[in-house]
Amino acid sequence: MIKRLKNIKWQYALGELLLIFLGITLAMGFNNWNEGQKQKRLERKTLIEIRNGIEVDLQDIRSNVSGFKKRTKAGKMLYVHLKEQLSLSDSLKFYLPYLKGTTQFINNTTPYETLKSRGFELIRNDSLRLAIMHYYDVSQDWIKIVEAEHVSHYQEYVKPFILNYFSPESLLPNDYASMMKNKSLIPMLHWSYSNSSYMLELYEDIEKEANNLTQRIDTELLRW
Repeated sequence: MIKRLKNIKWQYALGELLLIFLGITLAMGFNNWNEGQKQKRLERKTLIEIRNGIEVDLQDIRSNVSGFKKRTKAGKMLYVHLKEQLSLSDSLKFYLPYLKGTTQFINNTTPYETLKSRGFELIRNDSLRLAIMHYYDVSQDWIKIVEAEHVSHYQEYVKPFILNYFSPESLLPNDYASMMKNKSLIPMLHWSYSNSSYMLELYEDIEKEANNLTQRIDTELLRW
């Protein structure tokens, strides 16, 4: 009788332990699932923030693409006119005002800095994570480096040239004949429009990259 009671107590204790184990396992499983859901929601929130940030970037990128198209056209036309000693044409007059000015890439890095603070591993799609990192850490940084050189050249050479030879009101030449005689302007203008052309290529490339990245983020979000 005593032995039977001991067996019942042992079976009861074993059952209690099994229930406790199952309870802990289920609780841990639910907690892990809950944390996983939180991470997914945070990943989705982060991707939406990055996408919205890139859309803001694209507004500035498109504006700069338009500006560099006109600056490149103006610089090349003036370079050809001076090199080949061509008379001042109406088409050149139309584009000359676009020689003035530079750009400054105004990019929105806040969402990317937020991703850094949350951890890159938050983005589970490896190729998408790498694409996001390339856009911010490579493409944007390179544009800023080249753009700084472009601005420096403009301040040192192009701006003094404009102030010396052009009317500040109309940005048309004060004395086109004397400009044509100054052969030192030709290499400066060649470098200027070549650099503007390179900047245009960079901005067109990052525009394509940004558009592609927003599409990839949209595709990733639709999978959930």
